[in-house]
This record gives sequence, structure tokens and C-alpha cells, in this order.
Amino acid sequence: IAWLAPTDPQAALDILGLFQQQCGSRLSAFEMIDSNQLDIVMAHVPGRKNPLSGAHPWHVLVELSDTGSGTELQDVLQQILEQASEQGLLH
Repeated sequence: IAWLAPTDPQAALDILGLFQQQCGSRLSAFEMIDSNQLDIVMAHVPGRKNPLSGAHPWHVLVELSDTGSGTELQDVLQQILEQASEQGLLH
């Protein structure tokens, strides 16, 4: 599971494409929310806080799942996040 701050909605779609290309059916969730939605959750669900430091206009939650090694999924996740960062898709 990873919580990301894409630079904008198009960057989120580009990141989704990276996950689809490299993970296929192991991509089990990809959700994008804006800062207003996150603020509502934090205001009305006790004990919640922003998962990222600083304010970001867009957020993405990504989940990978597989019956194999969790280490392999973690490595794939790390590789994709590095690619997304190199491409300027993340804050």
C-alpha cells in the first residue's frame, strides 16, 4: 500500500498507467482524492491525520496484492515510485 501526492490529475493517470503496465492484475486498488475530500475525512473521522507531510492538492492510494512474496510487491512498488518521481509526476 502506498499513499502518493501526484502533481495533478493527469500525473495520477500517468502513474496509473505505470502500475497497469508493470503490475497487471496485482494492482488491486487505485483511488484519487483531492485535498477537500481528505479534509472532510480528517474533520469527521476521529483519530485520522494526513498521511503525508505538508498540504497537497491531490492524493492517490495504491494497493498491490498477490499470493506470492510480499517482498517482490514491495520491490515493484518501489521501482514504479522511482519512475514516477524521475518523470516529475510526484510532489
